[in-house]
Amino acid sequence: MSDTLYDAQQAVHQDAILQVVDGRTPLDAKLLRWSDWLNPILVKETRQALKSRQFMITFSLTLIAVLFWTIVSITLTIPGIYFLPGGPALLAGYFVILLIPVCVVVPMTAFRSMASELEDGTHDILSLATLTSRQVVLGKLAVALLQSLIYLSAIVPCIALTYMLRGVGFGALMIIILGTIGLSVLFSTAALLFATVAKTRDTQVLMTVLNFLVAAPLSWVWLFGAFALMYESPPLEEAGFWFGVACVFVFGLSYVWLGILAASAQIGFASDNHSTRIRWMLLFQHFLFLWCAVGISIFIENDSGEIWMFFLSLLGIHWAVAGTFIIGERSVVSPRAQRSLPRSTWGRLLTTWTNPGAGPGYIFVVTSTLSVVFALAIFQAIDWKLAAAFRQPVLLYAATIASYLALYLGLTRIILLLIGTRGRSKMLLSLLVVVILLFFGGLAPMLLSYWASGFYTVNYEPYMFTHVPWTLMELLDRKVGTAEAAVPWLFISAALVFLGNLLFAFRDVMLVRVETPQRVSQEQGVDRVTKGEDPQLPHPLDA
Repeated sequence: MSDTLYDAQQAVHQDAILQVVDGRTPLDAKLLRWSDWLNPILVKETRQALKSRQFMITFSLTLIAVLFWTIVSITLTIPGIYFLPGGPALLAGYFVILLIPVCVVVPMTAFRSMASELEDGTHDILSLATLTSRQVVLGKLAVALLQSLIYLSAIVPCIALTYMLRGVGFGALMIIILGTIGLSVLFSTAALLFATVAKTRDTQVLMTVLNFLVAAPLSWVWLFGAFALMYESPPLEEAGFWFGVACVFVFGLSYVWLGILAASAQIGFASDNHSTRIRWMLLFQHFLFLWCAVGISIFIENDSGEIWMFFLSLLGIHWAVAGTFIIGERSVVSPRAQRSLPRSTWGRLLTTWTNPGAGPGYIFVVTSTLSVVFALAIFQAIDWKLAAAFRQPVLLYAATIASYLALYLGLTRIILLLIGTRGRSKMLLSLLVVVILLFFGGLAPMLLSYWASGFYTVNYEPYMFTHVPWTLMELLDRKVGTAEAAVPWLFISAALVFLGNLLFAFRDVMLVRVETPQRVSQEQGVDRVTKGEDPQLPHPLDA
């Protein structure tokens, strides 16, 4: 009798355990599966962040600021609030209050969280687990997004109040809210990237300053843009306006993903091939710039090339920043990275420049910018709607930007080769060399012109082709006559530097694929069996 009672109690106990593990209802079972699917970094970091004193103080101050602004704003506008639209003024205060925790506190929290992982050696323990470096970065970013949404949830009811007070449209409200959250995600991604670069305490101060220099201009631009949406009625009925909004959001998402790839490469295994994915993403953004420029040129009538010069300037900054870090990559490609190289002749011919290494990276950056010059030349020869925009100054402006990239990035790579990096990554050193070259390239010809004029004035002369801002401003002002004598010297210098770097890149081009060892293939097959995958399918490294 006692055995029967014991067995019944054991059965009830086992049934209770199964209900807890598998869920008492179908909804519980789905929630449990979703919780297993979530990133474990998200669960751990969210629990720590919501219990931290910093979050409690910031969230409390945000609520107090919202309450204070609501009382003060409504009190100062009475009795006019009954007759005049009061939504924009109230929304401006809520927007500034939201911008501080979402775009300042949350990114800095993400920076400190990732930096502390690297300082305390916690990441070394995580690297031994099944989590990949990309999952770690995505987990940190998901925590930052969750904190931003919590801050937003505290202000959304008050933002709804501004809509009831009239003066702000629903479309403008949604653009402001989504844009602020998107900017927070972008700043958090940049903070995580800078934190992965600052692996020591000595470089954390420098990375913090760089993070501020990146976030401050974008914050001011978005601040004035949001105020324009509040106080001026946006043309919501025009397709060109929504096309511009879509371009901004797509650009933001692409740079967020680029930051995730770069951050995961910094904390991942050094022997892996991280360069190819990043360069394909850079090339996608390259075509995205051109697509947006063509689309906006179609919507704007009588465009004489200003839109294209603006996008070409942004494209030049994009490739200048990316190329500065690309030419600082390791010059030695590990055998593990060589396993991902293409096997076929056509694959090697088309994708060699996306392989790891500073040499292929330099050729990749220069040829990508030169492709814009060839595309503009073809568009100028075709008689179509946008042919007027691709006139000679735009083509010359694009060729000048490509030449500057080839000249300064090529000189930086040659200097790094002379210094000797011994197979190590020198991205910060390449950034320093580029800044020094740009500084002296602009200062030296100005001093020479000042000396030649008898210490009276500084004029633009043909030997000032090394001065990047002045030459580009001459072209932007359509003063081609003053710059046409200097641009040929720039083209010749850039061509010579490019040919010199092409000779140094032969060793990187001659790299061939290394086959995966049999022991590694067997271990990968066992891992795929444990994950429930088919071991007979080809592994991505062998593709």
